[in-house]
Amino acid sequence: MELLENINELGNKIGNDIELIKEQDNFLKSNIGNAINYAVDIGLKAILPDFVENEVIDVKNSLITGGLEEGINSALENAINLGKKALGLSNTAYQTIEQAENTIKKGGLASGISDGIDIVLNNLSKKNIISENITTLIKNGKDILLNNVDKNINNEFNNQIKACEKIEKYIENWEKSYRKKDVESLNKEYNKIEKQMKKILPLENLINNVNKIRNLNNMIKDNENFDFSSVYLDLAKKFN
Repeated sequence: MELLENINELGNKIGNDIELIKEQDNFLKSNIGNAINYAVDIGLKAILPDFVENEVIDVKNSLITGGLEEGINSALENAINLGKKALGLSNTAYQTIEQAENTIKKGGLASGISDGIDIVLNNLSKKNIISENITTLIKNGKDILLNNVDKNINNEFNNQIKACEKIEKYIENWEKSYRKKDVESLNKEYNKIEKQMKKILPLENLINNVNKIRNLNNMIKDNENFDFSSVYLDLAKKFN
């Protein structure tokens, strides 16, 4: 019986790890994908300064229709897989934001995006959907676009690191409010935590800590006579 319980426990852990890895990968693809997309918009405006905004939008739409979005998504997915493999993180959930950032850097994302842009431009040029002049301008100015991509990705990870630091600070503040039995302050800190959690890569340690806060917060909300015993706080920490 004990062996069966251990096997079930191991199965649950593996299942949870796999789920967390999927959530992390989806988060990165979405957030970094958005950062790349915005960088392409800014880059195209810089590369095509003599074109009015509507013309630049038309070029971007042609690139998207021609497969640029799929190319970026593919480059990002490959970068995550290659970066994880290079860092020995295959089939492993990230423990820190820095690990995710290093994965993207090691995965050759810029090279993948560059190749994707060339493929799309060549196809559109052959079909006369984009002129040779625009194709040449974008290819020659590709470094500007890729620099914007790099800058936006760095900003995204910096913002996530700052959000993590804020969450840790808010958790400390929440615990202080709990010990003071200050419900108003406690709820204020809790709302700040939840707001920042939406901005960051799901990390097991932070999820566990926030779940502790969330469960206790719900207990307080559902019980008018909650006694704010330190036992609840200590017990919650023990099970993290």
